[in-house]
Order: sequence, then structure tokens, then C-alpha cells
Amino acid sequence: MEENMILTRAYVGCATFDSDFRIRVGDEGIYRIIDEGKCYPYSLLMLIHTKEQEEFCHVVRNLKENEVNSGTFHIRLEDGQFYITYYIVENRGIPYMDGVLYQIRLYNIKAFQQVITKQKYEIMDYRTILSLSYNLYFTYNVDTTIFTYYWMSGNQEVIAAQQPLLEWKKEVLENGYVKEQEQAILCSMCEDLMEGKSNFYYQLINSILTKGKEEVRWIVRGSAVHEKMKLSRIVGVIEIEKLTGDAKDDFFSDLMNRDALTGLLNKRAITQLSEQKIQYAGKDKFRFLILDVDNFKTINDTYGHMFGDEAIVKVANIVKKMVGDHGVVGRIGGDELFAILENVDDEKSLRNVLKAIRENVAYAYVGSQNNIHVTCSMGCVEYPTDGISYKELFQKADYSLYLAKEKGKNRYIIYNPLKHGEISCKSLNATLLSMDTAYAGCNHTNIFSKMIQSLYKKGETGIEEVFCQLGELYQLEKINVYYGEELPLIRHWGTTYSEDKDAKYLLEQGYQKNFSENGVIVLDNMNIGKSLQAYQIFMRQKLTFVMQIMLKKDNTIFGLISLERTVKKSKMSAVDINNLELICHLIGNIILDKT
Repeated sequence: MEENMILTRAYVGCATFDSDFRIRVGDEGIYRIIDEGKCYPYSLLMLIHTKEQEEFCHVVRNLKENEVNSGTFHIRLEDGQFYITYYIVENRGIPYMDGVLYQIRLYNIKAFQQVITKQKYEIMDYRTILSLSYNLYFTYNVDTTIFTYYWMSGNQEVIAAQQPLLEWKKEVLENGYVKEQEQAILCSMCEDLMEGKSNFYYQLINSILTKGKEEVRWIVRGSAVHEKMKLSRIVGVIEIEKLTGDAKDDFFSDLMNRDALTGLLNKRAITQLSEQKIQYAGKDKFRFLILDVDNFKTINDTYGHMFGDEAIVKVANIVKKMVGDHGVVGRIGGDELFAILENVDDEKSLRNVLKAIRENVAYAYVGSQNNIHVTCSMGCVEYPTDGISYKELFQKADYSLYLAKEKGKNRYIIYNPLKHGEISCKSLNATLLSMDTAYAGCNHTNIFSKMIQSLYKKGETGIEEVFCQLGELYQLEKINVYYGEELPLIRHWGTTYSEDKDAKYLLEQGYQKNFSENGVIVLDNMNIGKSLQAYQIFMRQKLTFVMQIMLKKDNTIFGLISLERTVKKSKMSAVDINNLELICHLIGNIILDKT
């Protein structure tokens, strides 16, 4: 990671942690810098320089309820280097386990000056635009000739069109969006843009926004922006007037109308924006995300529709905050949200965003009365990898959401045809598909082969990735790794917190007898003696499936890997069990070699 990439981000991240300084939930920035190879939950202190940990602990432990304190320390960012960081920490006063929850926000001090320098000229654009009128805005880049017009939704730019000016002009004229008597006005306006005219004003009757369906009047005002005494951009505002003068039926107002409950874009606006995004994207990648609240009908029936509305608003605010500059969010149904994600460079960054959404929604009601628990499920697809039409992408995202629900909810599925099967949009109806159909296209042997290659290549750093793949493939909720004389928990992956701090029950002779000669036990129906400690632990956690692989060397037990879930599914095949056994033994050898 190059230093200048880090120095463009003054804001590092926000996390909620408990009295033992274990991070319980964070935003994308926090997950970016957490070392995923370590045991979850991750300790906040592992990010802080060792010389400053004691002082920070003293500050936190002396915070009274709802008290806020601030200071500086050095934290390790994703490049492994320590940066001086300003923190704001608050005792939230929310009881949690044997203590309370705290929240911390982190800011990279060294990055502030870099960010100010970078944004200085961008602020000039916004000040110029906001000094004009409020409607549709545009920019024309003199160097690239790219013409962009957009509206603002909150603090986000919703792009309606973005292409070279002459291409846009040609498209508008050829499609008849401007009548012959108005074409000279359009051409004159384009000439002023290309010539960099300091100020101009036009009125133009057209049907550009409605693609020929309804005419409106554009009142266009523009102004030039200079950087270092050189013309850089033309920026401006476009006011929209309906020709009938009936404000109630104003098409553009209707298009911009936000969802009444959440304030997000409404279904019509986010759908049209999605179609426009596909139209102008070319080969640029972006993603569609569908999200809905798990068990929302039960929430409504249990707590009432007023609380149901409150929950939707809270989830919508979380999603909008976590998506941030990565895209735009809309509401397309009762408890269903839709987002267009951009500027997410790779799958790891995408998972950070999705994980931040999932974890923050799950913690939204921590400490509330009646033990209210709200979670969400998500399905995500990529353009153009997964499709090039809105219908195809939406259906595959919806199908991925369905899989997330089937696998136990409170999770996200990033569509992958190798894992989830090739889908024909002509016959797709995700709500009617069975799990057999969902896995019809899977090639588990090929997937396991790639996992093994990844482990041999990456070693310990590849374990977390393999656990994620196993979790998606077999709907696992937890994978625990125990290692050492007393078998303490050294690594945890999962969508739920692990209550098991160790696996001492493995040392019971009665429990060991249930393992095969290869050191494997598969429990589909908890078919072991009820007097055993292990059975009691599993039943307390309401586990319906446990597969454990005993790790031995010279007939001495040195570890255990436990794969667990609470959702009832069909039994695993012998081939799947053999593949899992092979993978887990390989992981055990990697851990043994390191220690």
C-alpha cells in the first residue's frame, strides 16, 4: 500500500468495542485495517502502539456513562506502518456482557493537510454551483470534453448522463429529443461550453430526461471555473419547468421524489438511475446490491407497525452511512433496499462495505429493551461480469439475496456462478427455487482444488479466505480453531459470536470415542451421550450440525477444528465430508508449522 493512498483518507474509521477492548462492530474503514488472520473478536489494542496502550486503557476505564474524551496515539494502518491519529472515545452506557460498550472514531492527522489540498478545487466547484439555483447541475471538463449532468440526493451526486459533449449532442439530436426549431439553441449552448465562455444563459424546450416522452423547459445558467489562472471547467445549473405549469405533475419533481419514510431515493428514481448507469458505464465495473430486513413480518407482528417503520428507517440510515461515497441507496419495497455501488476496487473492499452494513445493523438495537434483534440479508452482483442488462443483474442480485436467506439469514452473498450455479434469466424465479436448484451448477471438487492451491500458496494468510468460502458453500455460521495443551480458542470465523473459549471437552475419553479413525466426528442429530459436556455445550447454542476434525501429531492431540451451524439442512455427502476433512487437516498442519 503506497503512502499517498493512505494520506488521502483523513477519516480512518469508527468502531464499537467492549470493556475488554474487543471490537464488536465497525465501519468499512475499521475492517480495512483489521488483521483478518487474527482471532475474532479483534482487540482494539492490537492497532495501538504498545507504548501508548496503557495510557489509552486508563482514559477509557475512567470514562463515566455518556462521557466523551479525546487524544492522540499511533495506530497501525493497512500498510503496517504507525500513524499519529486523533481519537474521540465515548462511553455509550450500553450494558454488554460484564461491562459496557464504547465507541471510538479515528482520524489520521497527517492526512488532513493532504486532503485539504486535494479538495480545495473541488470545493470551488460546489460553491459555484450552490451559488446559482437548485435543480439539475452540470459540469463540462475542458481537457476531456466530458459533459456530466446530475442532481443531488443528500450529499451524493446522482449522475443522469456522463459522456463526451459532442457524443451527447449527437445522441440528443438523432433521437429527436430537441425539436428542429430548438436545435440551434442546443448547438449554441454546446459551442459556449467548448469555447469556455465565462457566463451564459439559455432556455431550451426538450424531452431529454424523459427520452422523448414529455417535453419540459430547461433554463440553463453556466459559469467558468479557473485553476491556477487556467480555465478548467464550466459548471452550471439547469432549472426544470413543466410546460403546462402544473407543479403537481412536474415530471422531474416526481423523478427526484424521495421515499416518504426513509428519505432515500424512491423506487422509480433508483430504477431509472440504474438503467442510466448501465447505459453509460461502458466497461467500467459497478455493483447492484439488494438488502432486506430478516423476519420483518415477525418484527411487525411482535412489536407493531410503528416499530417496524422505525426499524426500516434505522436500517436505511445505516446502509446510507456505510455506503457513503461508494454509491447511491434507494428503497424499492416495504423492507427492501437497493444500492448502486461504485468505487469499490476489489472483492475485499466490497466485503468490507457489506460486512460493515451487516454488523452495524445487527448491533443497532444492542442494549434495547425486550432484547430486540434486527438483522439483514444481502445479495450482490457485478456489472458487466454477471450481466449487461438491468433485468438480468436485478434478478441475479435477488437470487443471491434468496440464497442468503436460505443459508440462515444475517449474511451477504456475492454472486458467483461456480458456487451458486449459472442462472438463465428466462426461467429464473428465485422465490420458487429450491436449494437443490441453487447448487445445481456447483462443482465442489473444482472449488476444493482451488482452496488447496490457495492454502499451499498463501499459507496462514489464506485461511480466512478459505473459511469464508466454506461458510458460504455449506451455510456454516461458525468455524472455530482450538490449539494448545488446554485447547484454547485461537481463531474464529463466523456470522455469530463464539461462546466457546476452549475445547477442553475433547479431552474427555467418552467424547473421543465418537471420532473416526481419521479423527473426524459429524453430528447431525446430536447423537452422542447426553451426559457428555460437549453435548450440553452444543445444545445450549442450539446447534443442529457440528463437524469436528481432531488434529494430532504422534498420537498426541494438539488441536481441533469445529464447523458449526444452527440451521437445519440436509445431510452432507460422504464426498463433502472427505473434502472438508482434507482441508481442515491441511489448515492444522499450517498452524502447527507456524507454531
